[in-house]
Amino acid sequence: MADVMAAARSQGLTGRENRDELRALVQNAQNEVDNNIRAAIGDAAFAQYQNFEQTQPQRTVVSQLQQRLSYTDAPLSDAQTEQLVQLLATTTDQKNPSAGGVRTPAGRIGFGGNGGAQITDQAVAQSASVLSASQQQALQQLQAEQQAQAQLAKLMREQFQRRNGGSGNGGKASTPTQVPTPPKG
Repeated sequence: MADVMAAARSQGLTGRENRDELRALVQNAQNEVDNNIRAAIGDAAFAQYQNFEQTQPQRTVVSQLQQRLSYTDAPLSDAQTEQLVQLLATTTDQKNPSAGGVRTPAGRIGFGGNGGAQITDQAVAQSASVLSASQQQALQQLQAEQQAQAQLAKLMREQFQRRNGGSGNGGKASTPTQVPTPPKG
């Protein structure tokens, strides 16, 4: 991606005016990389690689859960880890895989350092077939934290919008009022 963007800039292509061209260049470069990887490792291993890449947001969440549980008497097993990744992959909203956040070329980065897939109520319910009761409780706690982060991100966006254009002052940012300092003494 960085190489494509550098080459595009050297040819005078910019992000806003040439968005579709840049997208096509990035996609072509990614296709070339994928074809080289497929040629090197074969179709079966490439399918595994693609699944691994596509489940990165879910792996981030499961890694967080795994880390939390590593200090308990109920750590996640390797089998549970993989089952939970796949469960989250099937229950994540693919249009909005993380709470709040910013879309980047590599995916969506959530606020609060999450960077992972949103844990849905459906995922929590289905996790009973994979996790013990204490492990499922830890997953529910992680879900509650995600929801709190999403709410905070929403409030921050709304506050930003009110200050920068949504406040009815013609789009101009308001100047904070100076509060006089009381005299010492």
